[in-house]
Amino acid sequence: MASESNEAAAGAADEESEKGSFCGGGCGPQIIGIVVCVSICAGLGVSMWYYGSTDVLRYMLKLIPVKPGLDWQIGYTCVVTLSIVMLLPIWPPLCMGSGLIFGFLHGTVINFFAIFAAANISFCIGRLLLKEPVRRCVERGDYPRMRRMMLVLEDEGNSLKFQVLFRFLFIPMFLRNYGPSTLQVPIWKLSAGAIPHSIWISILFASLGSTFKDTAELIRDGKEFQFSDIRWQQGLLAAAAITVAICLGIYAHRKYMEKLDEEEARDLKDV
Repeated sequence: MASESNEAAAGAADEESEKGSFCGGGCGPQIIGIVVCVSICAGLGVSMWYYGSTDVLRYMLKLIPVKPGLDWQIGYTCVVTLSIVMLLPIWPPLCMGSGLIFGFLHGTVINFFAIFAAANISFCIGRLLLKEPVRRCVERGDYPRMRRMMLVLEDEGNSLKFQVLFRFLFIPMFLRNYGPSTLQVPIWKLSAGAIPHSIWISILFASLGSTFKDTAELIRDGKEFQFSDIRWQQGLLAAAAITVAICLGIYAHRKYMEKLDEEEARDLKDV
């Protein structure tokens, strides 16, 4: 009896230490990043209320060179990459800002390198820190549907296909980047599966940002803008990208449900 109680106490201590290390090691930087983001947003809100939104926006635009060079492009790529890896909610406006600052083509390239690099960095971090505790939790807990979903993603014959479709599901970015790292799938497959979605989302955000490039230039020069100054062509491209994403998301969800139903039917047949 004493040995059993000691083993139970040791197991509980191990679980508590795992929870503490899991949260304590990874939550701290994210909390700091969120606090910084909230502080910046609050500061911008107060400034816009006091000085006016147009004057604040004009001041911020004047801080950016008319023709940003390679150093700006590299620095901006690193900032977007870091924001995605750190799970900060500022990465979508940053990706739109790349189209606004650098134009559609350069903005798309910058977004792709940033998003694809962030995905691969997240895969490596997740493989080192999250894989074992997450799999242990799923295997020991009562998560049959989660286990079946992991089996679908780990299917050797269709793993790359489902990796690609997984990233087009309507899920948060941190699940796209850190979720697959817990699977028994080679890193190169995770990396290859991230390419189509990285290209699509890069085009989407760059096109949204470049739509307002002419408007931003007018505001920076102290002129008034009109809706006719908006680049509606990029807006159409963004609308097309959103439509494609919705279709792919619906298709991916349907394929996952079909595969999960097959796995459940197979389990019932085995029983």
